[in-house]
Amino acid sequence: TGWIGFGISEPTSGSMPGSDVMILSYLDEKPILTDSYTTEFDYPKEDTCQDWKLLSVATENGVTFLQVERLLDTGDKQD
Repeated sequence: TGWIGFGISEPTSGSMPGSDVMILSYLDEKPILTDSYTTEFDYPKEDTCQDWKLLSVATENGVTFLQVERLLDTGDKQD
């Protein structure tokens, strides 16, 4: 119930640098979805173009379930 992170990397690297990262966090119990990216092994930076969309989120017995979507090719150089 604190935060969830999920990343998609280039098929050639399969690693954190160059990944598009979705982060779900909470502010006053309200879910906040942030599109982020990485260029190295470091904390993700917020993307200038927010391509991830939160479709649903629910928490049951301390477990969070979410459904998100994003185009496979967004045309965003930070993705």
